[in-house]
Amino acid sequence: MPPLPEPQIMAEVKVNKAKYRIPGRSFQLDLTVTNKGDSPMQVGAFYIGGIRFINPKVLTVTKEEKGDLVAPQGLTVNTAPIPPGETRNIVVYADDALWETYRLTSLIYDPDSRFAGLLMFYDEQGKRYIQEIGGSMVPVFT
Repeated sequence: MPPLPEPQIMAEVKVNKAKYRIPGRSFQLDLTVTNKGDSPMQVGAFYIGGIRFINPKVLTVTKEEKGDLVAPQGLTVNTAPIPPGETRNIVVYADDALWETYRLTSLIYDPDSRFAGLLMFYDEQGKRYIQEIGGSMVPVFT
C-alpha cells in the first residue's frame, strides 16, 4: 500500500514565548503565524494534555458528558482572522480551572518545563487545519 501524501501545511507557526501564570491558571502563547492558504483563517481550538480549549468566537462546543475535557470558552485570541499570505504575531490564552482539576500544572515542576499541543485553525468555510506546536514554557508565580 502506498503511503499517504504529506499533508499540506496551511499555517506556519513559530512559538516565540510560552508561559503559564500559576495564580490565574492561564497559559499564554506568543506566536508568529503565517497563513499559507488561500483564505483567511483563525485559531479555533488548542488541544493539550487531553483538554480542548475552544475559542467561542470560532466554534460552539458543549460538554457531551460529565468527564468531557473541554473548556468551551477557555481560549482567547487577540487578533482577527489572518488573511492569505500574511504573517502576524498573535497571543493565545488558554485559561480554565481544568489545568488544576486534571493536574496539568505539574508541568511547572519539570526541570525542563516543556509543552506540546495542537493548534486548530479554521478558514471561512469551517475547514480545519491542524498544526503541532511545542517548546519551552516559563512558569510565572505572581
